[in-house]
Amino acid sequence: MIEIDFYEKKKQLHEEMLEAIRQLFILGGISEIDLMPEGELQRHAYVILSPDGCDSVHEAQVMKVFYEDDELSVEVNTYDGRISLEYAGIVVTDTLETLYEAVYGHVADINREYFMLTLDETGQPDGTIEPHTWRIEYAEQIKELHGFVYDNYNDAFSRVTL
Repeated sequence: MIEIDFYEKKKQLHEEMLEAIRQLFILGGISEIDLMPEGELQRHAYVILSPDGCDSVHEAQVMKVFYEDDELSVEVNTYDGRISLEYAGIVVTDTLETLYEAVYGHVADINREYFMLTLDETGQPDGTIEPHTWRIEYAEQIKELHGFVYDNYNDAFSRVTL
């Protein structure tokens, strides 16, 4: 019989979720998300906290998420101040799934300008660059399918001469 180290698996999953959330902040070019803005779309996310051991374990609603100096932190409705999401902190390991989904939804809805090369009948760039404003989620899908979509004009222009 082989013993499975589920603690290590949860730790790895926690680190994977943190990295995925970091990448969303980087992709969105943002450092703060208010998940509960008044009068706007609210995205609900929860984490499980254990500020003082087993007797203090409780679920808390995330109000804001921050990304500063490569570290993620949150403000919740039951705790004063920011709480680091890093492994082995107050946030119970591997309880970030709703937070990831809320951050993903926020970043996916950001509209940004992208630059697309138009293609000739052979599928090669024809020298024309068209600006498009798309949701980040849609643009990332188009990049995967099309291959000639760029985040900035200079990158698109450098491909025209290839």
